[in-house]
Amino acid sequence: MDEQNRKTFLLATESENALLKALLKRGDIRPVLIGFSGGFPLSKLHAVQAAGVPVFVVDKNAKYREECQRLTSFLHELHYSVDVFFNDSEFNQVYIQRMARYLGFPGALTEEQASLVRDKLKMKQFVRSLGLDCPDFYPLATLRDAEKCAELWGYPFIIKWRNGVSSIEVYKISFPQQLQELHLDFSSNRYMAERFQAEKIWCVDAVVRNGIVLKNLFTWLPYTNLDFAESKRMFAQVATAKSGEGWQFDSAVLTQTVVSGLGLPSGYLHMEVFVTANGLPSICEFGWRTPGEHMFENFSRLYGVDMADFLIDVLLGGTLFPLEPLTGCVADVFLPMREGRISRISSMEDLRRSCSVLDGHVDYRIGDVLKSKRKYTDSAGWVQVAGRDLEELSSRIRQVYDTFILEIGEIET
Repeated sequence: MDEQNRKTFLLATESENALLKALLKRGDIRPVLIGFSGGFPLSKLHAVQAAGVPVFVVDKNAKYREECQRLTSFLHELHYSVDVFFNDSEFNQVYIQRMARYLGFPGALTEEQASLVRDKLKMKQFVRSLGLDCPDFYPLATLRDAEKCAELWGYPFIIKWRNGVSSIEVYKISFPQQLQELHLDFSSNRYMAERFQAEKIWCVDAVVRNGIVLKNLFTWLPYTNLDFAESKRMFAQVATAKSGEGWQFDSAVLTQTVVSGLGLPSGYLHMEVFVTANGLPSICEFGWRTPGEHMFENFSRLYGVDMADFLIDVLLGGTLFPLEPLTGCVADVFLPMREGRISRISSMEDLRRSCSVLDGHVDYRIGDVLKSKRKYTDSAGWVQVAGRDLEELSSRIRQVYDTFILEIGEIET
């Protein structure tokens, strides 16, 4: 393509994810990356260097206006005007959207939109304002506020950061002493309480163009994020081509209601939903970004297309093709973790010989010292498996957990 006809795609991200990898493969656009100081070192990625992609690193500790001017100068030196802006960093959502708004980037969110897709308390208030259901919730400013929630709802109930990610600072409160033992600073106004729901999460996602939902993408979580964050035993994300059995709602209508209520442009709505016993949705939370970890890889395997590449076409306004599933369901399976020095661990070759593994990576080897982090994205690695239906897939997930070996020798103090 003629260089003059290439569109400039400005992506803000904090990780090496599927969207970034897809962007670097495109030959029809000019990718420019925004990273964040103290975060993932995008400028050191071999793929980024090999592609000669410009990288701007935001210093969030510097003065905001000076950073805006520095980014403006950076783009001016490249002789680029931004045609598409997309932020894929949940943690930096509010900050970078403010910058994008100030500089007039296409696709930038308003201050209210950025706040609503990030602050889980405001998010739930917004959900209720649309006439939709969500778990009961309450802002926490004091320990007594949390005790009142226990009196009202009983145990267990959930306490979480309003702006948290990856189940960090999420707690299932099962007895009164926990509230004292956690020593949370409620005066910071960072925390909220949420009524516990026993149902498993469904991710009901939506690819959106110009405010219209084009496609829903479904992922079922047979194990809970919080359990894996705490125990590191089992967690999987199961992508399916259709909604769950017994649903008494239209996923397209549900997601369109949220997208329209927010007034969102083109992009990706990642939404977690409890489906109650009567088949109705109770919205847990949502984000305006691609889904975490390996969900996009699952969708790509499920539909036989690079889903991140598909989203890029949506954002560019390009021609789209129908998505037709090639298989029943696909899952990424998180490998368990224990603390200490590894004396024995399965390799990917071991897992490929024993299990029906399609992809994945074991992140550690013998001699490494494991220190568990209290977040669900922290694991010993991951593998991808597929099945004709949920029954076959569940069997293959169990096979992975039955096969994977992780033995700890010396326990580190």
